[in-house]
Amino acid sequence: MFLNDEDVAMLVGDVWSSIVGIELAPTGPSEQSTERSLTGMINIEGDWNGTVTVHVSAELALAAAASMFGMEPEETTAAEIEDALGEITNMTGGGIKALVPGLAQLSLPTVVKGADYEIKIPRSHPIKELWFTANQNAVTITVFEGEPSSGATDGAAGGEQAV
Repeated sequence: MFLNDEDVAMLVGDVWSSIVGIELAPTGPSEQSTERSLTGMINIEGDWNGTVTVHVSAELALAAAASMFGMEPEETTAAEIEDALGEITNMTGGGIKALVPGLAQLSLPTVVKGADYEIKIPRSHPIKELWFTANQNAVTITVFEGEPSSGATDGAAGGEQAV
């Protein structure tokens, strides 16, 4: 398989340490919390199709946003928390896109928040799931592989070049 645990763990750790300023420690699977949480999602489309999700607790999302924006947690708005997780998801998705074969494009990231929810990606199945902890909070990275789309190999849309 083109995605190995070590490469994905390294890029996820690099994103969090360099962009967020928070160190992640690899860990094993954990029970999905029913507490308030956020999930960032980004699609990769092209010669390979998939979705990358970044699932974190609301507490860790707040800490990440405060760190990224140089603010105190109590000063951080919901929009800034969503923007921060969107950027973390974008950087994680971009790193994974570089590991998949062929040309591909990233969508804009989406952030979902709530309590006790499940993410379902139609016509996709998980191919990689890695777990980390940061500040005693779980971080789960999941890569879903989607069905090939028609016309996906003819390059980027809208005149942009896929990297």
